[in-house]
Amino acid sequence: MNQKKKNNVKTASLGLSNLSPKTIAAIALVSLMLMLWGRVLLTGKNGPKAAKAQQAQEDPLAMLQSQTATKAAVVPVELTIVSGRNDRLANNMFSAENWKAFEFHEKEEETVAPVVQVTPQEDPQEKIRKAHQANLDKIRKTLTLQAVIHGADEKPLKAFINEKILAVGTVLTVQEGPETYELMLTELSEKEALFTWNEFSMVLRITETVNQ
Repeated sequence: MNQKKKNNVKTASLGLSNLSPKTIAAIALVSLMLMLWGRVLLTGKNGPKAAKAQQAQEDPLAMLQSQTATKAAVVPVELTIVSGRNDRLANNMFSAENWKAFEFHEKEEETVAPVVQVTPQEDPQEKIRKAHQANLDKIRKTLTLQAVIHGADEKPLKAFINEKILAVGTVLTVQEGPETYELMLTELSEKEALFTWNEFSMVLRITETVNQ
C-alpha cells in the first residue's frame, strides 16, 4: 500500500512538473474565481440579514433604534384649550391683556389719597416776639400824645402824654396783662414821640383837630 501511495505521489508530481508555469497560473486564477463566486452566491441569499443581525448584536444602540422604528407610530392628539395660555393663534404673546400678574382695571376709579397739609412748627422765639408786638400795639392805642412842649430855643423839649409830662430819656412803665413794659422816650419832634423797648419801637402822633 505504501508503495502504491509513493507511486501515485511521484506520478502527480511528475504530471505537475510537466505543466508550464502559465498553465499553473491559469488554473490558480480559475480556482480563485470559483471560490469568490461561490462565496458571493452563498452570502447573497441571507447576506444583508446576517450582516444586520451581526451589526445589531455588536451595537446595542442600533438594536434599540431598529426596535423603536418598527414599533413607533404617530398618533394625533388634540390639545386642550386653556384660557390665558398662548396655545392659540388668537392669543398675542406680546399683549399685556393676558398677563395675570398685571391685571388692568380700566373701569375702576383711582383712589387719590388726601393731601395732608403739615404746617411748619413756629420758632418759640418768633412766637414770643409776636406776643410782645401785639401787647405794644394794644399799649399804643391807650396812649395819647396830647402836646409837645418847646424850650427857649423853640426846640421840642417835653411831651404831654396821658396827663403826664415826659422829657427825652424818661421811662414810662405800662402794664399789659402779665407783662410789664418800660418804655423810654427816645426821640421827640413837633408832632411825634418815639418810645423804644428792647428791639421794639412805638410812635405816638398828635391828633390834629379841625377848627370849626
